[in-house]
Amino acid sequence: CQEHAAVRGLPHMGNVLLSRWAPVALEYVTLATGRSREVHVMTLSLCPAPGARPLRVACASAHFQAFPWLFERIRRTELHGVAAELWPASSSASATPPDGAVIMGDFNFHREAETSSIPEGWSEFPSVRDLGPTWDSPGNPMLNIMLP
Repeated sequence: CQEHAAVRGLPHMGNVLLSRWAPVALEYVTLATGRSREVHVMTLSLCPAPGARPLRVACASAHFQAFPWLFERIRRTELHGVAAELWPASSSASATPPDGAVIMGDFNFHREAETSSIPEGWSEFPSVRDLGPTWDSPGNPMLNIMLP
């Protein structure tokens, strides 16, 4: 099962991507920081309308380095590395860039200022952003235990 985990290299954890459509490609992207982790990327072919050209959408499941402040630069490097692999895709003539790309998972952003790590041209979904902080200490008393 370890080989099928979305984050390879760590036998005790991983993310999973589920789809109702069969992927047309499945690959792993090594994180740019040299850690022994890889990000799972599944490419789907979606047809927006009958007779329309199918769109290739790359979906990545990521889990970036945790711990506040100490690793903000590492998280930024990891995010930028995955984004560069997905969009725009490799400049190699043999590579077919996707029509769109999504990176999902645990970014471990501990401060609002870390949203500045989001690469140019990428953005959060407004509906997700509107949900508010996922690490809200009044709503999650475990936060003060985990990150004193």
